[in-house]
Amino acid sequence: MRPIVRVPFLATAPLLVIQCFVWRGNGMGVLRMAVDTGSSFVIIKPEILLTLGYDLTAAPPMTIYGIHAQALTAPQVTLERFGAIGAEEANVDCLALSLPPQVGLDGLVGLSYLQRFSLITFNFSDNSLTLQR
Repeated sequence: MRPIVRVPFLATAPLLVIQCFVWRGNGMGVLRMAVDTGSSFVIIKPEILLTLGYDLTAAPPMTIYGIHAQALTAPQVTLERFGAIGAEEANVDCLALSLPPQVGLDGLVGLSYLQRFSLITFNFSDNSLTLQR
């Protein structure tokens, strides 16, 4: 396996925050997201998806369970293209859901993107994250 890219992160930060990209047609959004291996889906704020032209009213609802088994229902859309950690993937499942405002993030990079790679390495000795196919 060869590394796709190695991304630095701050190991003392409470969240592993990275820059991500989402596309629809000719539109592109640049997002600030946290890597969350406990999230089944990529999660992006609804207003970002609406700005790019995703139709949330036609999207089927998906119920997920968060902290303390709290049920959350959100529209599930398929992203035309999503990029994070130096790679881009087409047709990534995503939930349109806002995180609490105090978190200051546009969303989470969850397993609907991360599972497309055979190996994800969090290297705390050199503070890097690597994806491999």
